[in-house]
Formats: sequence, C-alpha cells, structure tokens
Amino acid sequence: MTQAGEESVKTGSGLLEISLDIDSSVVNVEGHQEGTAKGYNPRKPGNPCYNLQFAFCDEIKAYLTGYVRSGDTYTANGAAGMIAVTVRITSKKPNMI
Repeated sequence: MTQAGEESVKTGSGLLEISLDIDSSVVNVEGHQEGTAKGYNPRKPGNPCYNLQFAFCDEIKAYLTGYVRSGDTYTANGAAGMIAVTVRITSKKPNMI
C-alpha cells in the first residue's frame, strides 16, 4: 500500500502492495444487547442487530481488522478511517502481512 511520495516496503510475504477488501455484515441478536439498533437486517427485518465492518488482504486471504458497529450504521461509514488505520499499521509493521 503506497501513497504518493512514499517508498515501497516489502512485506513479510514479499508483496510490495496489497489490496484491501472492506466488507460489512449484519449479525442478528435477540433481546436488548448494548450497542444494537434496528437497521438493515435481511433475515429478521425490524430486529436489533450489529453491523460488522472488516478488512481483508486479498492477496494472502487474511483478515486484517474489523469493527463492531450499531445495527443502524450505514455500510460505508468508517471505511476511510479503517483504511487509514490499516495503512498506518502495515507501514510500521510490514512483516505483519
């Protein structure tokens, strides 16, 4: 993952760059768990849920990071912050990947 003006750093897997795949998923809950909200929930519309957001490295099929969010969170919210955190961490610890 290189930004303009940055030099490439070789990762532990030998990659000079990686592609992030950022996805979100809904986790249905029953009852009144903290942080849940009614949101997009295709399996049980109207039920409270969590909205998970996670990032994978496509090249090595590895999970990098993720967040548990309220069920009413829009799917793309927080993606830019997740990318920034992932770039910062992988730039400091290239052997992580």
